[in-house]
Amino acid sequence: MNKSKLVVPFISSQYRFAQDRGPASRKLRYYCIQLLSFCECESSIPTILEALNDEYFLVRKEACYAVEDHKITDALPLIRERLQDVPPEVRRVAQEV
Repeated sequence: MNKSKLVVPFISSQYRFAQDRGPASRKLRYYCIQLLSFCECESSIPTILEALNDEYFLVRKEACYAVEDHKITDALPLIRERLQDVPPEVRRVAQEV
């Protein structure tokens, strides 16, 4: 069995838990999305898509990378939204994706 399938539900729940914790949880959300980008498991996709609209720009940037890693073609409309993001680094990564 692919071990990533076992860890994805936990990482996704930690991401959602951290959303309710405010600015202090930004790093946790960032790391959760980064880990999900390495998981070769389709069950990580909903959390990655959710992170494209995270309030913290580095999480959105990491989610763009995760979309590319997972080759999530359904996310293209959300990536296009990131092309209008205020921080230039998010726009740059969205353009690359």
